[in-house]
Amino acid sequence: HVITKVRVGDIVGAELPVAVELAGTRPGAYRLTWRLEDPLYRVTLASGERRLDLGPAEATVDLAFETSNLAARYRETVLKGRDAKVLVDGTFSLRLSLEPVLDEDERRALPPREIGNLERGLSELRFETEAKVPVRLDLTAP
Repeated sequence: HVITKVRVGDIVGAELPVAVELAGTRPGAYRLTWRLEDPLYRVTLASGERRLDLGPAEATVDLAFETSNLAARYRETVLKGRDAKVLVDGTFSLRLSLEPVLDEDERRALPPREIGNLERGLSELRFETEAKVPVRLDLTAP
């Protein structure tokens, strides 16, 4: 499976929704990981992973980023805890990777070098992409 599209929705309430569209033919387990980064300051504001059981078809995975958590993390990492009153309005980078979680038969069918590459995140079996995510955070309130 590969990531075919990333759709960023409008903030709903306190959540920034992101839909990750996938397609492929191999049924089985996969690991989707993500990092939302401020590219200007090179800090990670949110990260996570999810195990997926995919069939041989298209699928959509919905992610949601709590704006209050992003604001708190921004204050902690970029502002270094200062109580500055700022409005953040920019484009962040969402880095995504999708890789198969191989069963024992699949692992035996691969050369040992490829298993090592997969474990180090260097395998051709790992799909990576980046999406631009517009983010607006209001840090003017106490």
